[in-house]
Amino acid sequence: MNLSAQEITAELFTLPEQEQQEVFDFIEFLKAKSAHRQAKRFLENQATQQTEGERILAIVESVGLLGCMEGGDENLSENYKEHLWGNE
Repeated sequence: MNLSAQEITAELFTLPEQEQQEVFDFIEFLKAKSAHRQAKRFLENQATQQTEGERILAIVESVGLLGCMEGGDENLSENYKEHLWGNE
């Protein structure tokens, strides 16, 4: 059934005021329900998306490059400047 806004409005005006309010309340309910579904989909998409850093970490881990330096400085992330420039 394909109703135009004009047809719906004409039918709405045939109803008593109390029932018109019920129709309005139902429309508000449908809008809220739709917004809730959209918000839920958005949050689900956010939860499944990885940040760029997470994607890079997953790739580095998958090819075996994470932790591949043997006998190196265990605190390289903190002491990298010493390894790059020495003790200047």
